[in-house]
Amino acid sequence: MEKDTRNIHERLLAVQGRVTYLQNDGRNTHQKYNFTSHDAIAEYCKKAMIEERVLCNMTAKEWLYPDKGTALGVYIKAEFVNIDNVDDKVVSTFPAPAKSFSPQDYGSAYSYGVKFILSKQFLLKTGDDPDTQDQDEKPVYEPKREPAENPQEVNKVPEAWALTKKARLENIGALADGGIDEVKEWLKNHGGSGFKNVSDIPHELLDECNKHFTTKGTTNE
Repeated sequence: MEKDTRNIHERLLAVQGRVTYLQNDGRNTHQKYNFTSHDAIAEYCKKAMIEERVLCNMTAKEWLYPDKGTALGVYIKAEFVNIDNVDDKVVSTFPAPAKSFSPQDYGSAYSYGVKFILSKQFLLKTGDDPDTQDQDEKPVYEPKREPAENPQEVNKVPEAWALTKKARLENIGALADGGIDEVKEWLKNHGGSGFKNVSDIPHELLDECNKHFTTKGTTNE
């Protein structure tokens, strides 16, 4: 299996695209408002992080607010780690207020802090509208990982991608009546104008370009 070479920022972006909306599952009967529980958010984000190979390490410690006398808190630190390169990580922290350091209050503050970090790290939207959750079932961003019909074809790189992009450009230029200049003009008009160097052009765009001029040459014949 080909190694996942994405860095931690690319993986977190992918997670962010997967965790789009979560419906409230709790109710504060005293203050009369709905909320999304710690367990619901943790489970939702955990599934996406596992799929994108991100490990979340959570640690917590007691602390006193330095400018508020005896006010208590639980300082929570979350490390989002690239499981394929453990030195590649992003750290988030949050000081969760606590009424006391009793097990119940400490646990409540810890749960609140974890929920806060996960929901803000991944910009998770929550609410009471079940229709919104249905609409957002499909991730906003998801890496292209279409399964092949033949399991042996998974992660197989197309043969054309083994060539340098300069060589691919020259090969496509040989198909065009106007040569490489016509190919460059086509690329410019199909999303390639933002690339300064040939090496920056995605193989997928070169695939489309090659298909265009191959089809054009066949039609002219």
